[in-house]
Amino acid sequence: MALAAEQAADVGFDMLLYSFGSGFNLENTSPAYMAGVANSTRYARSLGLEVGGYDLIVEDRGHGGYGGNVGDQWDVVDAGTGALGTDACFASGWYDKLAGIFETFFNATGLTAIITDGPYGGSHAPCASTNHSHHAGLADSVYQQTQHQVQFFRWLLSKGTYILQPDSYFFSGA
Repeated sequence: MALAAEQAADVGFDMLLYSFGSGFNLENTSPAYMAGVANSTRYARSLGLEVGGYDLIVEDRGHGGYGGNVGDQWDVVDAGTGALGTDACFASGWYDKLAGIFETFFNATGLTAIITDGPYGGSHAPCASTNHSHHAGLADSVYQQTQHQVQFFRWLLSKGTYILQPDSYFFSGA
């Protein structure tokens, strides 16, 4: 990472982002891992670079999704079949857990930017669950997922975080 930071600073870039495929894992809150990211971040910041990373937060984070299952209890539930979907529901306890992970990771590492991938749950993943903590059932699931995504981005913005996210959330803190 040091060489990448030096090269980025040499050519005039102002931000370095750990992307998918780089080995970066924002959800790894082990002290040793976060200390390594913090050291790299401090060095990059000393060169005048902002530093951030990528996280797949909702889409394909459910049952059978490729992004690593967040837990079946937080998966979208299909209204017609009752089957678990491949997306996580952002109006479930997954929202609370992810917010805690982000706060821990950002505080420990000094990251100042984030690329969120997959925050589309509100737009294409209605959820029929009746036991998720932030919606009552299918009728309010899209609205509540969208509202929680907005709240998540506003919280990140309040921390001074630069946010790269889908256009649909542009007026919510990006």
